[in-house]
Amino acid sequence: MKFLVLISLLFSSGLFAQEDFLSLNSTEARNIVKSKKTINGQTDFVFRDGYGREVHLRGTNMTGNTKHPELNHLPFKDVLQSEKEASIFKMTTGGNFVRWLFVWEGPHKDVDTIDYDHLDHHIAQMRSFMKRGVFILIDFHQDLFSRHIKDGSDGAPKYIVQGMNVPQTGCGKICPTWSVNYITNKGVRQSFAKFWKNEIISTKKGPRGVQDEFFYMLEKTFSYFKKKFTPEELSMIVGLDPMNEPTHGYFDRGEKYNGWVNNKLFPFYERARATLDSLGFENVFIFAEPGTFWNVRLPLLYAFIRPSGPLKLNKIPKGNWVFNAHTYDEVRESYGLFKAENGVYLKEMELVRDEARKMAAPAAITEFGAWLHSKKKWVFDPHRLFKANYQAMEMSMSGKKKNRRPDYYTPLVSNTFWEWKTMSVNKKLGTGGISNSHEHYKKSGALIMERAYPRRVAGDLVNFFYNDLGRDSFKDRSMDWVSLKPLDDGVEYFAENKFAFLTWKAKALGAPTEIFLPRHFNIENTVVITNESHNTNMSHNHIQIINDYEGGGHRVFITDSSESSEMNFAFIVELKEGEVYTESKLRWFQTKIADRLKNGKSPLYLRGKIKFDRTSYRLKR
Repeated sequence: MKFLVLISLLFSSGLFAQEDFLSLNSTEARNIVKSKKTINGQTDFVFRDGYGREVHLRGTNMTGNTKHPELNHLPFKDVLQSEKEASIFKMTTGGNFVRWLFVWEGPHKDVDTIDYDHLDHHIAQMRSFMKRGVFILIDFHQDLFSRHIKDGSDGAPKYIVQGMNVPQTGCGKICPTWSVNYITNKGVRQSFAKFWKNEIISTKKGPRGVQDEFFYMLEKTFSYFKKKFTPEELSMIVGLDPMNEPTHGYFDRGEKYNGWVNNKLFPFYERARATLDSLGFENVFIFAEPGTFWNVRLPLLYAFIRPSGPLKLNKIPKGNWVFNAHTYDEVRESYGLFKAENGVYLKEMELVRDEARKMAAPAAITEFGAWLHSKKKWVFDPHRLFKANYQAMEMSMSGKKKNRRPDYYTPLVSNTFWEWKTMSVNKKLGTGGISNSHEHYKKSGALIMERAYPRRVAGDLVNFFYNDLGRDSFKDRSMDWVSLKPLDDGVEYFAENKFAFLTWKAKALGAPTEIFLPRHFNIENTVVITNESHNTNMSHNHIQIINDYEGGGHRVFITDSSESSEMNFAFIVELKEGEVYTESKLRWFQTKIADRLKNGKSPLYLRGKIKFDRTSYRLKR
């Protein structure tokens, strides 16, 4: 079994003169493709770069003020602000991925017209992130189809709504939250129904199909991207989400959810795929969302808003696709009584992985979390919700909870949380999401949001978990949910330490594995244990790092010196002040972790109270 080394040489050293693994300067590092892996008989689909490394995408929704027409539906006021935002985002989170919001009416305010000045502003602001190594998912966002419907929100331009002649009756007398409009607002429901049928409307330039108009805008937008972006910049556009949170509106007579999915929703996605392909964007993934209420969990409203469940596609779509889901905790957002505990979302996240497998696509969660300001702090604790969501995207637990061991193999889910703001152009709009200036974030929220993660894995990722040491925001209680427990009848270790644990089936690819460590990870007190080495001296040749971005974090590189091996692992732990382990104890950790992995078992252990959320079982798999 080969020897693992950690590389810490500056770009100028010449080690990577021919192939620059440490940045995105090489075409191989930038180009992201779909691939698959099979571990323990289970096949999953993943992202890989041109070297063959498995790629994990992690970041945020970069919304800014896109939803607001008074600010021209742009994330930021100008490039100066986007530069500042991109710098703070990269330095604090170390993210490599953002979901970038567009609004249909932004570039397409009237029939047969495209506002190229609007697109130029988007392009200039996106460049602030691209040049910092951040991949972009373009999301054509809508909420309630259009702000030109009574009680509606962002989306379609005014001439579309006028042409459809939908009712302006609004949400109704009983409307506890904006999303109820999807059920009670006739104007919203009719607009969606007409959109899926591509209903012909009258415009001042003649008859037009509603959906045809959307694709006119989409084709013009991506054609303009091709003119304005360099090839290197274009490779940083990794995906298109054609419609945020689509809903059926009204079913046709005899139609049910799966019929709508196969006959209307996915033909819309297929048309988006064909549009990109015709323009030479075959490598841009279509991030396809299921219906808005596919996994809704509201037992008291179950008679009115039923979870629609699996897609049940008649055929697997061809080309580059992603199963793209949102996971919000509607119960705790509304009338929930119990706080999120250890393991609460593990079962629900398996529904996402199952759907991705059926689609033969990677999985991504592009919205989760949100809503920091809640009166029910004991239930809707943002720190608990974010921590539990990240836990579910990083580990699974198919056995009974009394086992307390996560699965040996868990596909890691790429994600963007909702949402990141460090500034507000319009103060009255508020923050609306996570802000690194918010009181919750300034406390231990930063520990939860600024996370370690594997950016590139030289082979097939088997499992990854990050122990963040975040505390809840209600009573500042410790959330030490996971420990290292190498023996079933032995002692638990490191539950109160920050640690990252990665296992992968290595391949000789000629490019290293990269693990990002956040800025608050104390490198001077860090121990790294791999299947071939252990070390407490970070300046040693085979355990070294480089800064990520302006000192904002750390990049740990693990490279293989020879041919591929069966299994590799890296356990990176920050020791507490005064905490010391002898050489023999470190060697014991190394041996016992390796032994457990050889037997196909995880060395991690779920501690304390475990709570699976049973409402997720309403979705039949």
